[in-house]
Amino acid sequence: MKPICGILLTLTAVAAPGAVELERQALVGGQETSAAPGAVELDQADRKVLLDHLNRSSAEFLESVDGLTKEQWNYKPAAGVWSIAECAGHIVLSEDFLRGIIEKKILSAAASTKRVAERKVLDEKVIK
Repeated sequence: MKPICGILLTLTAVAAPGAVELERQALVGGQETSAAPGAVELDQADRKVLLDHLNRSSAEFLESVDGLTKEQWNYKPAAGVWSIAECAGHIVLSEDFLRGIIEKKILSAAASTKRVAERKVLDEKVIK
């Protein structure tokens, strides 16, 4: 489940206006970037890594709930606590929402060669 948590946390930052730039600055040591606030620049290899990671994390999530019984799926340990089914529904809706943002804002953005090596190192750290 680690990849799912990591990708959700990372992509939640993408969903907030301007958060991508702030996150990138913080992770790169607070240095100014040449990109406009909120801009994300990916080359084809970066796009493939991102899509592969999204697909892999989705598959890992589905594997984690595969084989649960109906009782396990709907069990609530206490009143007001979500069942696995409710958590899974929330995760699926969130992933769909975030995937839409990624496809619209990030994967369609023009690629740039600036800071490519720096971003690749950062991406590898986030994915791990």
